[in-house]
Amino acid sequence: MQNPGVQIFVWRISMLELKIEINEMDYADLLIAIMPHIDLSKTGLPQKLAGAVTSPAAIRTVLSFMPKDKQDELMISIIEKNKNKLIASMHKFAVKNKVRCSIADLSITKTNPDAIVI
Repeated sequence: MQNPGVQIFVWRISMLELKIEINEMDYADLLIAIMPHIDLSKTGLPQKLAGAVTSPAAIRTVLSFMPKDKQDELMISIIEKNKNKLIASMHKFAVKNKVRCSIADLSITKTNPDAIVI
């Protein structure tokens, strides 16, 4: 017989994973948007170049000289190295917009497009 004074609570916590696949993006626009939320020393760019890339025009110029695969690598590196700051910014955004949530993780991966067989 159970003790009537003891209550057992079972909390079921579910997590949702929101996955957004982006086919095409202007990396300069993305970088300009997240600049206030990242540590510029953690961009993966050489130190002198990272210090100079603070204006939208400079960001566009630097990226225009990089091949697409290097741009992909740079964006992955920036997001991975600044993950905690970006999550904190997302939390602030949620609070500001009265969305009760807790963001557990942020990740970015590069996928290869499906092969089209003709």
